[in-house]
Parts: sequence; C-alpha cells; structure tokens
Amino acid sequence: MEIDGYGQSKLGHTFAYGGVGLTINTINKQFDLDIQDYVIVNFENLVGIIDELGGIKVKLTEKRPSITARTECRIFRRAL
Repeated sequence: MEIDGYGQSKLGHTFAYGGVGLTINTINKQFDLDIQDYVIVNFENLVGIIDELGGIKVKLTEKRPSITARTECRIFRRAL
C-alpha cells in the first residue's frame, strides 16, 4: 500500500516509519475512514486485557497435528 513519504510498503511498517500518526493517517486514507481515537497496547498489556475479559478459549483438534506437535501450548489465566 502507498505510505506518504515512503512509497509502497506494508501497513505494519507505518508505526516504525512515523509512529501512530502515520499509521492512523495511512489507515484513514487507504480505507476511507476517519479514525480519531486509538489505544496503543503492548504485549504484556494485551495479556492483562484478555485476562480481564475472561481469557480466550482455544479448541485444539487433530486437524493440525503438525502445529500441536511442534508447539507446546499452555493456556492459563494469570492472577491480577
């Protein structure tokens, strides 16, 4: 997608190029939106938000044995 001042690149690169301002401006321009408010959440905050909302249920099936065989999955709820 076209990013002002940077040419063609990925949307995920906008934050590194110009922070939240460039990211919001790019999203607004590309998708004809008018986003005015936003929240920045790092990974640790995201875990806490998910915990506050009651967690996420993940259903693991045998459809994807290669993923579950390679990855140790631990689903837990952290104490807040």
